[in-house]
This record gives sequence, structure tokens and C-alpha cells, in this order.
Amino acid sequence: MKRLGADRYAKAKWKGTGLVAFAADREATGRPWKPGDQTQTVRMTTADTDIAEALGLEVGDQVYEQARLVKEANVPTHTLTSYYRPADVEGTPLVDAKAGPAGRGGGFAVLTSQGLEPDNMTETIRARMPTPDEIDQLQLPGGEPVMILQRITYTAEGRITTGASNLAQHATNCRLNLFWIKAPRGRGAGWRARPAGGRHRPGTPAAKFGTSSRLRLRSSGDGSVVPRRQAV
Repeated sequence: MKRLGADRYAKAKWKGTGLVAFAADREATGRPWKPGDQTQTVRMTTADTDIAEALGLEVGDQVYEQARLVKEANVPTHTLTSYYRPADVEGTPLVDAKAGPAGRGGGFAVLTSQGLEPDNMTETIRARMPTPDEIDQLQLPGGEPVMILQRITYTAEGRITTGASNLAQHATNCRLNLFWIKAPRGRGAGWRARPAGGRHRPGTPAAKFGTSSRLRLRSSGDGSVVPRRQAV
């Protein structure tokens, strides 16, 4: 599975052409996709410590959990689980369990219709051993770890709309390619990383939703790579 980096979240894709992230990844490499490649289960559950902190709730408060499984040619590629405040998504396609993205433009378009347009996000990448459910869903061989990409999405005002969208995929099939670029002098100057295939216009700041796909990284101290908050 090839992912586009920040460009996969470009507003021109989900708001312009209606493409969700996994479909944008496929089309960028000439691979077919259909809505049924994504299936999901949706349930009301209680927030654990991490979800409660991300969404500004109390531990034990009710949240919606949207758990997706994505396949390519009937082979599982990744799972993706997101958590939302009930008041933000009640009655929207995000809580509809039918197969396929949550309408044209997916979850980002739904949040926008709710007055919560995504503006920027953070992504944390780490590896761990899979849960029993992940072993079953991803058809993992024994001893195979998974790569976890955790995404938290913000509005322009800084309100978190999606608490911990956790993407899990085979670790041995995961490779992160980065090109290092020199930032302009002045505030924020220095070396930065951007995903392979991204675009950069020297001397200009990162614009929002895909006109630049620079990825700023820092070490978390526990072996994970944690991008600083970025506009994509």
C-alpha cells in the first residue's frame, strides 16, 4: 500500500473530487478501488484515558467508535478506528455502518457540514505487536508486528474533531520515505522532512491541505516519530 503523505488529505481531493484518503492513494498509483473496499462497524462506547484526553472529555464519557477495515483485491491492507463526540456526529453518515466511505468526501466532508471543517492534524507513527482482533482482521502471520499511525484532527480554531484515528497495517510491508529540505531563513528555519513525492515551493510557508506536503518530525524519546502539528 502506497500512501501519499499530506497530499492524501488535500482539500482538492475530499472537497473537490470527493476522494477519501485510501481512494486517493489508489488513484495516485493507478490502482482501482470501489466503495465496498471499506467496511465498518459503528458503536457507542466509553472513552478510555487517551480518548478522553484527546476529545476533552471525562474517562467513561460516551463516544462513537467507527472501526473500518480496508481491502485491496479482497486482501486486507489496514484497519482504521476513529472516535467522535456524539454531539458532533449524531445522525450523520459517520455513524452509518453501511460499506463504503461516509458519503462524498468521507468523514472530512461530514465534519465540514457540521461546522467542524478539518484544518490541520498531528500524526504519530510507532510499531507494536498486534491485538488479537488485528491478527484476525489483517490475516497476520505469527510474530508479525503492526505499524500504528495515530491521527488527531483539528479545526482552524484548535478544536479537536477526531480523537485518535488509529491506522494499523503490516509492519514488514511499511516503509516511510522522506526527502530532507532546507527551510527558508527566519522563523522556523532549518532542516525539515517531507514525504516522498510531495511538493515544496522554496520561500513559501506550508499552505493548508496539500499545496505543500512538508512533514516536521521530532523524536518522542520512546522510539516513535512524532510530527509537529501541521497544516496539510
